[in-house]
Amino acid sequence: MAQRGLAGLYYRKSFGLQEYLKLAFKWYLEAAAQKDAESIRWVGSCYEDGTGVAQDSTEALEWYAAAARLGDEVAEYYLKEKTNFFRERAKKLTCVTTPASLSAGLTTPSPIQ
Repeated sequence: MAQRGLAGLYYRKSFGLQEYLKLAFKWYLEAAAQKDAESIRWVGSCYEDGTGVAQDSTEALEWYAAAARLGDEVAEYYLKEKTNFFRERAKKLTCVTTPASLSAGLTTPSPIQ
């Protein structure tokens, strides 16, 4: 897939330069539009890491799921690992942090009835 190859070239040769990372993301998207499972996974990785695009874990999981549905085994692994990570993290959350304004004794407005 030519677009994926071009994206990989920009990605590897970017040396952290955002303009090249954005071009890599653009070309991964172009290849993903052609239902290339590996490119779809790479789009997910870009979202996960914030490579050439704003970081978005939810969006990353959606792209991994799309690649997995097309048979990408690496995406299946990523999806499983990330889902397990978030599940375990959610189990550890046992309390809700109270905003500072509430801790200071301020009350929140009651709903209009």
